[in-house]
Amino acid sequence: MGIIKNLGLKERFFRATFGVICVLAAFFWLSNLLQVLLYLFGFIFLINALTGFCLVYYTFNISTYSKSRDDYYQG
Repeated sequence: MGIIKNLGLKERFFRATFGVICVLAAFFWLSNLLQVLLYLFGFIFLINALTGFCLVYYTFNISTYSKSRDDYYQG
């Protein structure tokens, strides 16, 4: 059994972008608790983008993934 995808291609792109922005902001501009929180959120968003799975979406039975459309763009 593999990971159930519930994130569409566009959402994965935006989560990856936001994750990178959070990690870079934490590394270069912030310190203390805010830095730790941004690292945490940034890495969570990056993991979501890489796997295509979001636990919060799974919990509430939400899905933006469309197999026919998203598989077409992946090649």
